[in-house]
Order: sequence, then structure tokens, then C-alpha cells
Amino acid sequence: MPSLPATAAFTGSTVTEAQFKAALSDLRAYLSGLMGADGTPATALATLGAAFGAHVARTAATTVTLADRGRLIDASGTWTLALPAAATAGAGFSFALRNAGAGVITIDPAGAELIDGAATLTLAAGRSAVILCTGTAWLAVEIPGKVTATAVDATAGRVLKVGDFGLGSDYGPPITDFTAELRSGFWRFVEAGAIGYPTSLSYFGGAIVARPGGSEAGAEGGHLVIAARMSGATKAAQRVQVGNRTTDTGAMNWTELCHQGNIVGTVADSGGVPSGAIIESGSSANGTYTKWADGTMIATKTLTGKGPVNTASGACFISGGIDLGTLPVTFHAAPARAVSTFSASTNTCWHQGVSAPGPTSGGFVSLVRTTAYAGTDITLTATFIGRWKA
Repeated sequence: MPSLPATAAFTGSTVTEAQFKAALSDLRAYLSGLMGADGTPATALATLGAAFGAHVARTAATTVTLADRGRLIDASGTWTLALPAAATAGAGFSFALRNAGAGVITIDPAGAELIDGAATLTLAAGRSAVILCTGTAWLAVEIPGKVTATAVDATAGRVLKVGDFGLGSDYGPPITDFTAELRSGFWRFVEAGAIGYPTSLSYFGGAIVARPGGSEAGAEGGHLVIAARMSGATKAAQRVQVGNRTTDTGAMNWTELCHQGNIVGTVADSGGVPSGAIIESGSSANGTYTKWADGTMIATKTLTGKGPVNTASGACFISGGIDLGTLPVTFHAAPARAVSTFSASTNTCWHQGVSAPGPTSGGFVSLVRTTAYAGTDITLTATFIGRWKA
């Protein structure tokens, strides 16, 4: 491109007509080189490198040239866009980049130069940025993408609104099928219309969905769901369950979590794994019992009005055999037995076993004293410790 003619080439007192015409010709050549030959605004903007003055599509690895100043580079695919040396581009050189595809565009400065302080910058699908040269390095100003079209719009690169996937909203979007692929977020469901919902949550409920991903979740990614019943007049009516699977679709493996409302309840076992409450307690005419989820069980029964203890046996006196009777609950096997005695008249005695307890009966014992006692006011408390399951 020729240089801009000097002012004297037009105004000098000795300029001839031919020189003046030559200066006009040089001026037109200069302006044509600066703003384009056809004189249209579009060509002028593109030639000057004005922001977004031109557009070019790129689908494979390439290097930005000085001709790309001000252009919008519309990229698609997964590849690397190389930048020229910062000194070559010069301070103020800029262009816009839009990732219009589904891949990832990597922006790589020349040599050891940096962009935003890093060796490279990646632009995800749907994202855009303005790239600017400082003369020694590169800066990127990322431009927000399109806003989500719905509360469950999972299009890559979209900008979330308040309420999307339940974030910040009064009510999360509904889950209608727990066996389908779910997106991470805060959701709600109505049990009557939700396929595969946790059956213990038979009411309106809320759910938090997380997608763990990675090798630990299987090839398909997997799901982790925490679902809670949102109604119930008492703590016992509330339910929280965790569901998981290692695939994108399919039935959830639901497990109920323990909380204040269900720690005490009916203990149960399924294949060696507790499937009910942590603690269960109960009573009957035969005494009281407590079960634990690990299989431990303790039963207690009290017998009153026992005695007399007046049958000589060696240096002591014993009572007749006392039948501890039916236990308040059935043990898996014969439990261990401990007996304590009490007499309101302070006539202390102890006991000795006559027959061992069984899964349903306490067996026989007799009372022992060092002196004879004719009263019948002795109370026995028998405690049995064993297991309700193997």
C-alpha cells in the first residue's frame, strides 16, 4: 500500500497539474488499501479490522493471521487455534471467537507466551470470547452464552436463569420418572405420577440429584438421589431415602436413612443387612424386650411373691424350683441368663440354676440362703441376652 501523500503535494505553490493528479492517484491508492477498493462501508470495516466487521468459518486446526483482525471466527469441531506472536500481532490486535459446535476449541499462543496467564485456554461448546493482544501476551474476555429456554434446558453453554433445575426457585421442576436419565439439581415429585419413586415416600416429595461421574460410577455415569417426604404431622411420618445406580437409566436402589423419626421402630433383616429401624422395644404379659439392628436382643421379666427358702441343702437352705416361664420374645438360640433378687424385708438370698433357658423359656432356678426363711415376698428379676437373628 502506498504512503499517504504529503500536504505539500496538493498545496505547494509550484505543484503542477500533473503532480497534483499524481498526488490524487496516490491518495486514492492509499485509501483503497486502507479501507478497500469498492468504497462500501462493509468492505471498509472489514479492511480496517473493525470489531465483528467480517465473519469467517473454521472447522480444523489453523493459525490466526493479521487479516483476522476484528473478525468473528465461527469455529466448530475439536481442534487447536494457534495465535501469532504477540509482537507480530501488536498491541490492540483483537478478534472474536465463537464455538458453534459440540467440541472444544483450544487457543494456543505462540511459543511460551500466555493467554490469561496460562499456556492455553479452552472454549467449551456454545461459548464465545473476545481475544486481545497486549503486545507481549494475550487476554480473553468471555461472553455469556444464550439463556436457557426452559427450567430443564441442558444445552451446553447456556446461561442458567433463577429457578433452572430448582436453583433459587420456590418449587423445583417435577420428576415424572426416576428410572429415566436425570439431571443434577433440586426437584419435586408427586408419588402418584412418578415412575420408580421410593415407595415409602407416598406423598408429595422433594429430591436432590447428583451425577457423580467418573470410573467409580460405571461407564454410563450413574446417579445419586436424596429424596424426602415433604409432609407428615410427626417425625415418624417423615421419610428420607437415598437412591443410586451406576447407569444413566434403570431402577434406583433405594435405601432409607435413619433419623429421629425412625431410629426406634421394627428392626428387620434382609439377607444379613438391616432393613428396618435401629432399635425396637416392646412388652407383653411375660416381660419386656429390646432388639438392636445388629441382631442383639435383651429380654427382662420379673416374678414376685417367691419363697419360702427353708429346705435344708448342706450348710444352706433352698427354695423349690421356680419356673421363669415363657420369655416375652423368641430368641434365635438359647440366651445367657442373669437373675437378681430382692426382698422388702431385707431377707437377702441368691439363686442357683436348676435348668438352662431356651429360645422361648427362661428355665428353672431356686433361691439360696444361709438361714431358713418362711416368707414369700421375694422378687426375682431375670435378664436374658442373646440374638434375634443369626
